[in-house]
Amino acid sequence: MNSIKIATWNISCGIPAQWSITNGIKKEKDYKSFGLLDEVINKINENNIDIIGLQESVAFRNGEKSFAQIIAENTDLKYYSEFEVSDCHLLENANIEEVVLSRYPIINAQNIMFENVNLSNVSKDGKTYKLFDDGFIISNIQINDEHIINFITGHAPAFQVFGKKPEDYGYVYELLQEKVKECFNQEKNTFIVGDYNSEELLKMLPFIKQNFNNNIDGVTYFEGTAIDYILSPNDIKCTSHFKLNNLSDHLLCIAEFQL
Repeated sequence: MNSIKIATWNISCGIPAQWSITNGIKKEKDYKSFGLLDEVINKINENNIDIIGLQESVAFRNGEKSFAQIIAENTDLKYYSEFEVSDCHLLENANIEEVVLSRYPIINAQNIMFENVNLSNVSKDGKTYKLFDDGFIISNIQINDEHIINFITGHAPAFQVFGKKPEDYGYVYELLQEKVKECFNQEKNTFIVGDYNSEELLKMLPFIKQNFNNNIDGVTYFEGTAIDYILSPNDIKCTSHFKLNNLSDHLLCIAEFQL
């Protein structure tokens, strides 16, 4: 019987900063001095993670290696998929990515964007901030000759940053449920991880609530909310799950399963 250890982690663009659209956001020129990316690499290695979904990872516009490339070079997670979704709000000359990294081959990946409902706010310094684009990756990962899994990682729009309730935009989340249904019909085990910016995700998506277990309990975000998820099919046994503090504003969430 195979065991896999999967994780989800919003790594805050490698910048351990609390920010506010109301006050305006100062972009940093470099991430290296903060040490968060080094911590990401160390935590992956220390915890022997097999597959991880990263939110707010970074790709650079100047040809510098992306975070995904750097992590792959310094861990056993040599296979990866990247999906650039928006301008990076914390780093200059960079874009935010959703990323899957795996020690097993990724044989296919599909990138899907959530609808952007075009919210905006003006900060105290007069700058207009618009709702960031967000999305998710569906990866098919070859665990061994017998097992191919669907691994979904994503980041949902941060409606609350603009003073809105995520559940008022439930129709945006329904795209995730539609794609999960398609995966479910492929008769492959499907895992869903990510930062979905809502504590009401399962209430909004009844099919997922009925067919999946959430293996992460309690607070995952510095504001005291539980918005990060590791969801597994009801018939898959979770043998352990835990959360780790780190430099990011989100906890690193890890769970191990028997296939």
